[in-house]
Amino acid sequence: MTTRRPLDEAEESAPVRFRTEAGTALYYPNLKPDLGWLKSSLLYWERVRRIVPNALRFEVRDSKEVNQAAGAGCLLTGDPRDYAVAAAELFKARVLPWANRESEQSATMWGTFANRRGADYVYSSKMSEELRDLLLRSGRAEKRGDWMRMAVDLSAGYMACLATVMSREMGCPMVTDVPRVAPGGEYLLHADALPEECDGEAVRRSFLLRLGIEFPTADSVANLTMRQILDFRERRADERRRFREAVEALGVGCAELKDPAAIEDFIVQKRGEIKSAIRDHRKALREARIETGVSALAISTPAMAAAGAATVAGTVFAPVLAGIGIAVSLVAWWVKHRARTRKAIRECPWHYVQSLASATRR
Repeated sequence: MTTRRPLDEAEESAPVRFRTEAGTALYYPNLKPDLGWLKSSLLYWERVRRIVPNALRFEVRDSKEVNQAAGAGCLLTGDPRDYAVAAAELFKARVLPWANRESEQSATMWGTFANRRGADYVYSSKMSEELRDLLLRSGRAEKRGDWMRMAVDLSAGYMACLATVMSREMGCPMVTDVPRVAPGGEYLLHADALPEECDGEAVRRSFLLRLGIEFPTADSVANLTMRQILDFRERRADERRRFREAVEALGVGCAELKDPAAIEDFIVQKRGEIKSAIRDHRKALREARIETGVSALAISTPAMAAAGAATVAGTVFAPVLAGIGIAVSLVAWWVKHRARTRKAIRECPWHYVQSLASATRR
C-alpha cells in the first residue's frame, strides 16, 4: 500500500486560511438564488452568502420564504464594495484578453463564458469606477440607471471575478446554481496564473479533483416549505455537519496526494467513516421524504496528482465507493499552476455546483 509523504515542517506549521468548518458558502452570479435551489443548499451549508450591495439591500424584493431563511441567519448578504477594485484587475487581466481572443488559449477560455447570447445587467456599485468607465468608453456596456447593461458573457465573467476575489478574501467556497458559468468560475478560482503561451502538448498539465455527490435536487424539496427545511436543519444539525465534514475530509485528503494508487488507498481507508456519515444523513433525509439525485452536488479543487495521473485522468474511482453515492475522479487540466504545493492547495477555496439554471439581474 502506498503511504503518504509527511508534510514538510514549513508546510505543516504554515497557517491555512481556507476553512470549511464554518459551513458558509458564497453564492454567485445572481442577486437571487432559485428558491428550490436555496432549500436544497441549506441541507448542506450552514449559511449561504449572496453578493448584494448595501444600496440594494432594502430594494431586493424577496419572497416570504427567502425572508424566513434570512431571518433564521441562513441567508446572508455581502457588500462587494471593498472587493470591486481587485475584481476589476482580475477581470482586465483575465476575462478581457479572453474576450479579445488575443491568443488561441484566450479564445478557448472565452468559450467557457461566451456560450449564451443576449444582454444582462450588473449593478453599478459592484464594479469599480475605473472599470465602469473602461466598459462605457469601449462600447462594451451602457448605463441604465443604477445598472450596467452588457453582453451576458461579460456580465458572467465579471461576476465570476468578483466572486473569486470575495471567496479568496473570505476564505470560503464559491457555489453556483448556473452550470454554464461554472467552468469559468472554477478556472478563475483555482488557477494561480494564466498559462504561458506555447503549443498545446508543451503545456504542463495540472489536475482537478472532482467529487460528484448524490444529494437532494431542487425539485425534490420544491413541495417543502422553508419553515419545514429550517425545522429539519435544526433537528438534524449533527447529521448535516458530519456529512459535510466527511465529504470535505475526503476531498482534502485526496487532493494532497500525488499518486492515483495513494488516492485509492486513502479512499479505502476512509470508506467506513464516510459510509457512516452518509448513511445517517440519508436516513434523516428519507424520514423527511426528501429524494436525492446522482451527482446533484459537484465539487472541484486543485489536486497534487502528478506521476501516473495521466493514465487515470477522467476515470472515476468507482469500485472503492460503490453504493455510497460519491464519485471521485481526476480531471486533466491544461492550466499550468505557478506553485502546486500542498499549502497552496489547502488554502484554495473550493468550487461547488448545484445544478439548476436561473438567470436574472446581477
